[in-house]
Formats: sequence, C-alpha cells, structure tokens
Amino acid sequence: SNAGQLCCLREDGERCGRAAGNASFSKRIQKSISQKKVKIELDKSARHLYICDYHKNLIQSVRNRRKRKGS
Repeated sequence: SNAGQLCCLREDGERCGRAAGNASFSKRIQKSISQKKVKIELDKSARHLYICDYHKNLIQSVRNRRKRKGS
C-alpha cells in the first residue's frame, strides 16, 4: 500500500502535497500531456510513481478534451 505517500508530481515547479492514490504516472502519460499546456512533471526525488486523484482527473480531462470536440 502507498499509505503516507505524497503525489509524485510537480506542478509549475512545485511538489504536489496531496496524498497519492493508486493511479501511477507513466512515460506514456507524460508524453501525452507534454504536447498540451499542462506544466506537470515527475518529481525526481519521489521514490514512487503514484499520483493524487486531483492530478489523475486533470490528466484524464486533458487527454479526453480532444475526443469531445468532434461530438
């Protein structure tokens, strides 16, 4: 379990202080959001890849935006 761990992401240069959930941050996700104007990156000092629910939802909404425009 990742109890007590914080989100492994940095947003605008600042480490996220939220509790990590069970979603993880992969290189594929990093690539998919790097083309967007979202300033999220992996904190190099984090010893895990778990992200908080806030960032999970943010990443999902950024990735899904493109699909919704056509409908």
